[in-house]
Parts: sequence; C-alpha cells; structure tokens
Amino acid sequence: MATIKEELDDAALECGLSAPGSWLSTSDPTATEVVAFLRAVVRDLLDRHDWTGASTTATLTAVGETSSWTLPAGFSRLQRGANAVYEISPNRRPMIALNNDGDWNELQAWSFAGAQRYYRKTATALEFYRPLPNGATAKITYVNRNWITGGTSTWTTEATDTAIFPEGLLRFGVIYRWRRQKGMRFADEQAEYEAILARAIREDRPRLSISTTGPTGELTHPMRVPVPDFIPSS
Repeated sequence: MATIKEELDDAALECGLSAPGSWLSTSDPTATEVVAFLRAVVRDLLDRHDWTGASTTATLTAVGETSSWTLPAGFSRLQRGANAVYEISPNRRPMIALNNDGDWNELQAWSFAGAQRYYRKTATALEFYRPLPNGATAKITYVNRNWITGGTSTWTTEATDTAIFPEGLLRFGVIYRWRRQKGMRFADEQAEYEAILARAIREDRPRLSISTTGPTGELTHPMRVPVPDFIPSS
C-alpha cells in the first residue's frame, strides 16, 4: 500500500512538477496547491461512499426523556439509507428523517407523530420527536472524517501514513484536478479516477442478497456439495 506521500509524489511527477522533500512542511506555493487538491479529493471520497474504514456506529441509551443526541467530534454525515438512525428499544424500527424545518415545526405543532419516531439533523445534534423514553436505545451509523489508516483525520507522518482509500484514488484525483485548474486536458485522468472509484466502492461494500431459506437453485459444481466432517473408511 502506497503512503500518502508516495501518492502525491507520483501525482507531481505526472503533472510535470518536482515533489518537495516534505509535503507537510513545504512553503512552496505549487506544493501547497497540490496539498489543497488532496484535501478536495478526500472530501469528495468521504461524501461519495460509506467507506468501511470511516464508518462508525454509536449507541444512544436514553437517560430520562431524550430529545437530542450531540454529534460527536469528527462527525461527517449520516450513512445513506433508511436504517441510519434505528431504534433498538422499546421498538425495533428505523426512525424517519425530516429534512425540512417547516415540516418539523408542523409535526411538533400538531403532535401527530402517532406511533412513529422522527428525527432531524441540526448543525450540532440529531433531534428526536417523539423523544426517546428513559432507558430506550438507538443505533446511529455515520461516516467520520478519519481518512488516515489507524483512525485519524490529520496527516502527520509522511514516512508511514496511508489512506483508507484504495491505491490510485488520491493520485488520479489530484492529477485531474490539477490539470483542470491549469486549463489542460483532464478527461482521461478523471475517467480513470471514476473507474477506480467505482471498482473500489463495489469491493468495499458489495451489495449481496441474504437468503434465510437456503439455496435457491441446483448446485452445479461437484465441490460445492456439503461433505460431512467425518467420512467412514467403508
């Protein structure tokens, strides 16, 4: 796995630039521009996919009646999907997102939540309506900003720090952004970035169907037939 520095060194080479001895301490305007493109690539990648290495689940246990949950440090966004905020008890069900403040105000004004529980995200918290009762639990799955392998969002060690993203994404993301900003042709580099990204997303979290009813078709390969742990000699 290439380090972040190696990815930037390769990007600089392909852009016709001289890589500095240190990307973190350089004051060279061109090098600092490349690092700015790196930050843009990281933001794009964290937004595009719920990466395994940046995904976290938090458990909320209500102490008294709880109407909000403070967003933790490093919170980037909720995972995309209906179960991102899921009530475990006293009911097992997804909470329903309300993204419009007007709808939220109307919900509270009319108190028509019924049997459902809704939530909305503010700048600092998730708010719940109806509030969670004392002792209730919920699971919140979200993406954090920790894009450095090992669980941090700050690049500090050039010799060893690697990214959670597959190799090539940072390099091609920086290259095409550099070329685009300089008015050069960038379509090929952008296409390669998108191709690597699409493949990486498929491999990071493949979408598989889980069956609880057993095989749905015939076993066509002879070595796919279950064999007992112990086969008698005769």
